[in-house]
Amino acid sequence: MARFYFLILFLFFNRVLYSQVVNDQDSLAIELNEVIVKAAWVKHSVDLDEYIITNEMREKGITALELLDNIHGLHLDRITNKIVINNKNNVLLIVNGKECAYNYIKLINPKNITRVKIIKNPKGRYLSEGYDAVIDLFVRYYDGIEMIGSNFLIINPTKNNGDNHVMMEQPMISFTYTKNKLTFWGTSVYGISNWNTPTNKSFQCKDRTNNYLHLSSVDGIEKYKYYGNSANVGINYRLSPKHEISVEFDYKHENVYLANNESYKVNYFNNKNEINNGTFLGNISNFTCTPSYTGSIFYLGHINDNIDIYSDISYNNLNNKVSNNFTGYAENSSVDFLENRHVLKHTTDVNFTINEKVSLKLGYFFNWKKFGTKDNDLDYSSSRYRVWNYFSYRPMDNLSFEIGAGEELEDIFYDGTHKTYFHLLPSLQVNYLPMPNFNINLSYVSDGIYPSLSNINSVKTRVNPIASQKGNPSLKSAIEHKVTLEFTLFNRFTFLPSYSYSHNAIAQLVQYVHPLFEFSYFNADIQRISFPINIEQPLGKYFNIKAGAEYYCSYGKYKSDNNKINNWFCNVNLSYFNKGYFWEFGYNRSLSKQNIIQGFSESGFDSWVLTFNKQWFDGKFSTMFTWCMPLKYGVNKYKDTFIKTSNYQERVSQNLKPYKNAVLIHFTYRFNAGKSKTNKSHTNFGLEKRILGGFGS
Repeated sequence: MARFYFLILFLFFNRVLYSQVVNDQDSLAIELNEVIVKAAWVKHSVDLDEYIITNEMREKGITALELLDNIHGLHLDRITNKIVINNKNNVLLIVNGKECAYNYIKLINPKNITRVKIIKNPKGRYLSEGYDAVIDLFVRYYDGIEMIGSNFLIINPTKNNGDNHVMMEQPMISFTYTKNKLTFWGTSVYGISNWNTPTNKSFQCKDRTNNYLHLSSVDGIEKYKYYGNSANVGINYRLSPKHEISVEFDYKHENVYLANNESYKVNYFNNKNEINNGTFLGNISNFTCTPSYTGSIFYLGHINDNIDIYSDISYNNLNNKVSNNFTGYAENSSVDFLENRHVLKHTTDVNFTINEKVSLKLGYFFNWKKFGTKDNDLDYSSSRYRVWNYFSYRPMDNLSFEIGAGEELEDIFYDGTHKTYFHLLPSLQVNYLPMPNFNINLSYVSDGIYPSLSNINSVKTRVNPIASQKGNPSLKSAIEHKVTLEFTLFNRFTFLPSYSYSHNAIAQLVQYVHPLFEFSYFNADIQRISFPINIEQPLGKYFNIKAGAEYYCSYGKYKSDNNKINNWFCNVNLSYFNKGYFWEFGYNRSLSKQNIIQGFSESGFDSWVLTFNKQWFDGKFSTMFTWCMPLKYGVNKYKDTFIKTSNYQERVSQNLKPYKNAVLIHFTYRFNAGKSKTNKSHTNFGLEKRILGGFGS
């Protein structure tokens, strides 16, 4: 077995030697049974970046997320507990080329991770899934059992969150057991959240007779409550060293309650003269109960050392019970309905290496969705058939390119009609290494964006005293074109300007529909330009500084409505690590603006954060404390939503004080035994969520 690993590692090193960057002061020791290989490098390929994981990186944490925080361009947001890349957190984590439950992946032992691949412009089998990036962890197997228990809490000892001092709690347990060719694994998670957010709202509208109505709330409170649980189990069987098959089952049950209680002041104007006024109490509540079940089977194989095959099939069933109630101005309303979704997916992906300079990637993807609501006329189904082909060629050691396209046929059935659309999704990527330690990558990728269940559900629900919302089943799929030019120097500095344009992007707009205003979804055009910069620099033996900044502009247009917004992000973190002690102090500006054509909507928040982490019992037990400090410099107190049309105006300000002085506590304990062997895998199916909550929502 040791000779087998040594041979594979030797061939791999020989193949990528042309682009490796070596720093003699940062050596790596990877234990493969008795073989220890020392090296440290990063390989920049035409479509991904690949990193060898060093012992120094492993020592800084006992989970996979803490390990990834050591890689240039990746940032662990300790508030949301998610990996962020270029200020985007819709990142897919996979294991050995296969998808897996996120709760399982984030607790993987860093000691078993040997390499990490980062795909910054996903395509192929990740095309049209909405991911900003894909991170592939190469993990070794155990012959034995490992169990991990953890608990993640957010506590605010002040009155900033009302009487709910425990704002969030998420205990979980994960296990892995390997015996010979079989691996069993599973996770179980239970979570609760309680957020009480002060809000101020104002609404102004004009009717057809030029009468004006202005409503303003006083001391409103948005109450968010969540409780749910999820479980995942899987079996992986290695038919041979080059072939394996896996089965996974996933279950999730979520309950979300969101209520807004406000006291509104009413001002009514006729020809701009106030003729009466008054007050009323308004209450809007939403309750959702969402069970979801997923089953997946997949195969991974290698043939003749030059053909890699991946194939999977997954089925997901989701039921969403929704209750929407409104009491207050003009009229009361109550709506209860049951949404359901059935999704069947199949993927086959083949990578064929013709020689060391030429490779070919081929694939097929099938996606069938059926959306419906009980006691409603929504009966919507869509089928997508896609093939892709990419040709890669490396004419010189320092130059490579890949060109190809995805071709997709989409069938939509709704209201007795059948519509067919053809999508061509071309791509081109070029990687050039003009000199050692300096890499340039040019990428053009086109991607598909498809309506979700909430986008097309035609049931009308109330969102404020004078407006309701509903979906639009006539939405078309959108195509996004994105061009990125990436400059990387010494794997310490990255400049990544990009431009994206989306025709038929899905946008939510407000219109007057008698007797109220109505939000619905339409196809609009959106452009975005961004200029991100990431810098990382060790300061001596124990200190490290990580910083990033991004300025962006967005342009949106729908018929006569058009909008331009701009904003910027920033994060600076100074860390110290020595003998199991980790300290980090940083400033993170993550409050972002989304262009909603008729205005903007903000999400996230800004913070000064102090983190302390200590490892105990030879790295098996970790205690992490993160404090959102009450510093005011550079920190926004509110996040806003602003909408303005010729006859409707809305402004909602949410106070961010529940986040101030919050303390995040993360305990992790690892029970492990066994001897490292080979690799590990599983799959997960993404779930659409009607209501989100917690930090950064």
